[in-house]
Amino acid sequence: MKNIIIILLFFFTTTLIHAQDKTIFPEINNLSEVKSFSKNTSTWRDFYYSPFQYRIENDGSVYIEKERRNPFCGFGLPDGILLGFNNGEWGGGLIFYSNSNSQLLYPVIHENVQEIFLFNKSIYVLSGIAHLGINTGKLYKLEKKDDKWIVIESFILPGEPETYFVDKSQVYIVTYDSLCSFDGKIINIILKDQLWGSLYPSTIIKYEKNIAIGMRGCIVIYSIENNKVRYYY
Repeated sequence: MKNIIIILLFFFTTTLIHAQDKTIFPEINNLSEVKSFSKNTSTWRDFYYSPFQYRIENDGSVYIEKERRNPFCGFGLPDGILLGFNNGEWGGGLIFYSNSNSQLLYPVIHENVQEIFLFNKSIYVLSGIAHLGINTGKLYKLEKKDDKWIVIESFILPGEPETYFVDKSQVYIVTYDSLCSFDGKIINIILKDQLWGSLYPSTIIKYEKNIAIGMRGCIVIYSIENNKVRYYY
């Protein structure tokens, strides 16, 4: 168990570059808006080839850091840990590791796992892959039965899930090039075929009627009120 925790801490560590008082909420400071661009233009390529990602904290602070995609995620439980891993085209999975019995280790999901989180007192897992024209994703609901964690429900996503944000009665999920929400029953697609495809979104925050998504090279701000998408760097 100790070795697993050490591995997780190693991969969750990122290298901070600077903040410079950049904020996104409650107002935008020290960030410039990209007025208009399209995919595969010089602006988009600048974002795509950037070695940095924009990370947004819960208070709206924006940090620019060296990009690192973590292949592991974990969810601690009273009796053990759910450990997910994502090796891209090489596969991944979700396993359960017992605190009390080191021999009790079994697979729960045989797919790339991106995130594990709690919503409405239930455990959910985001899984999927985007590679060489493939772009698929699922949201799994887990439950413990007969002393084993199993999948009891699954929901289709509009692509590989990248990051999420739990907001009271629903979860916002950013996929490879889409934004959707989940209320515990259905997936609602809010935005589809967005320019952030291949920019690897890593953080998402909701503030009042706006959603901000941090990713490689830039930040996306989506206004729920007027259905407008803006890019900042």
